[in-house]
Amino acid sequence: MEKKNRFFRFAIINDNSLEEVFNIKFSRAGLLWLAAAILLAVSVIFVLLLGYTPLRNLIPGKSKTHVQNELITMIQKADSLEKSLGNYSLYTKNLKKVLSDSVSLDSVQDLFKEWFTTKEFDFKPSIEDSILRAEVEAEESISLNSNLKEKKLSSFFIKPVDGLITEGFNKNIGHFGVDVVSKKGAFISSIDDGTVLFSSWTHEFGYALIVKHQNGFISFYKHNSEVFKSKGDYVRSGETIAIIGNSGKYSTGPHLHFELWKGSSPVNPMNYILF
Repeated sequence: MEKKNRFFRFAIINDNSLEEVFNIKFSRAGLLWLAAAILLAVSVIFVLLLGYTPLRNLIPGKSKTHVQNELITMIQKADSLEKSLGNYSLYTKNLKKVLSDSVSLDSVQDLFKEWFTTKEFDFKPSIEDSILRAEVEAEESISLNSNLKEKKLSSFFIKPVDGLITEGFNKNIGHFGVDVVSKKGAFISSIDDGTVLFSSWTHEFGYALIVKHQNGFISFYKHNSEVFKSKGDYVRSGETIAIIGNSGKYSTGPHLHFELWKGSSPVNPMNYILF
């Protein structure tokens, strides 16, 4: 005789009316599959809870490893913050010396080389560079007149270059200026009349320029591909001083990193310049 399949029925009955509300019929094999599915679902939920919630700290050995990793991360952040504060302290110390006129112009270059950790290189200008310089001189008068008109529309200074700001001022993370992306070969202008304090190649920031202005303002122009002014040069507002580039260890692409300092503290350039 053939064995008859045994079936099971699961039913839900209303206790008051004894009416059957729901029922399901399944075989022994179906019951096993249902039990396996429930067990699998519970296992998956358990693994997820242990992997992505604080419950993982209950596993022997895991809690210690997790705490160690967090401690290492905190130490690294503290070390980075300490270095940033050290750089900031040296930065402001040098600026105070410059603003108080307690140092000569000849020694200003050395002061900023301390902070920049400058490495000098002997670069001979190429033919293309010479042609580019000639083009700059030819267009400088046109650019100067145009920028002087624009200055009347801005808050305090003219913008150093036309472009898009990709990262703003954030003193909390040590980003003391704004990053401006512009077209390749774009000319960079001085935001106001002033004297060039620093003009050199630096390992971290490539070709960099620092200009001292009236009323305690100092402007910084970093990651240039070429600079046209030297230490001690007097520059006019809107005068071309460099070409945008991608030089230096800390550059992530062609752009100008521009900073504006008032006294010995960095200020948000967007509060003084209409970009």
